[in-house]
Amino acid sequence: MTIPSDEPVAEETRPVTLPDQVPSGTWGGEPMDEPLIAGYGGTLCEITVSGIICGHQAERLIREANIFNPSPDAGNEFILISVTMRRLSESHALRTSPHDFHLRGGDEDYRNVFARMPPTHPHYPDSIPSPEDEVSGWLLFEVPSGRDLTLVWSPLGDPAGFIHLGRGGGDELAERIPGPILSPGTPFIYMDARKSNELSIMYQYSTFRSSFTYESDQGLVSQSARDGSKYLLTCLQVTHRGNHDGLYYLAEIPRISAFTLYGPETIYTPVEMPGRRSDHISLGELYTETILERKENKQGFLLFEVPDDFTLDDAYLGVIPLKETGEVFWTL
Repeated sequence: MTIPSDEPVAEETRPVTLPDQVPSGTWGGEPMDEPLIAGYGGTLCEITVSGIICGHQAERLIREANIFNPSPDAGNEFILISVTMRRLSESHALRTSPHDFHLRGGDEDYRNVFARMPPTHPHYPDSIPSPEDEVSGWLLFEVPSGRDLTLVWSPLGDPAGFIHLGRGGGDELAERIPGPILSPGTPFIYMDARKSNELSIMYQYSTFRSSFTYESDQGLVSQSARDGSKYLLTCLQVTHRGNHDGLYYLAEIPRISAFTLYGPETIYTPVEMPGRRSDHISLGELYTETILERKENKQGFLLFEVPDDFTLDDAYLGVIPLKETGEVFWTL
């Protein structure tokens, strides 16, 4: 606990010096070890961090809240922190807001990212709580993945208390992925092998199903996932964006074999159905290899069979459009 004096605070923010002993906690939504008791301007407060969501789980929550919300830069991650503040004293009123909190990692400070939050994770509000009132909400930050972090409470810009959060991220799968990682809806743009045409490929969304039907050479076939498994359908769109040389206007799109689904422990390849009469199954149109003319596009599903406990939070979709581009990845 640190209690600053009642002396007037300078206008500029003071340098942050972290104490040797501060409350600490763990990631993954677990409560912190203990609340922080700290005071400012004669008002004593209790601040508790009750949960943390980080990595692509946090990114997915922010993306689903509003499609126009920002995405973290490469090598960074979003961190959502649930904070509750309770006034313990009846002295001076104290306004609280998201601006009172920032993250400290090494020598860097990270400020709030203001985006539209999902209803299940409302913003930490701007308010003046009465004695014994509680103010709760979520703070959103963008920080480098794996950074050891401390939450700093700085009312009016003056550091008054610290909660050590520990090391964020820890997404070992992401650390093993050797290429750029894109968010759903973000296209990867490249030139075809002839360097004649510009194409883009984009992962859009995923859905799970247990069975489907399709027309085969032998008639209607009903196909169900094996016991303990389910189907994951990933929707893709490839677009011919235009020709650059005035000579070769046709462009091949990536083969099905160019795609790979990466789970936390297992790598999956797309399911193929020999004898299928068309690209359509009861769930929609499948992604198939084709040649596009200028301004054409191809949209369809890749089909993977995955375990029942498979979640999108633990997965990446990879594709090698060309040998020259290397593999490109999307979070699901």
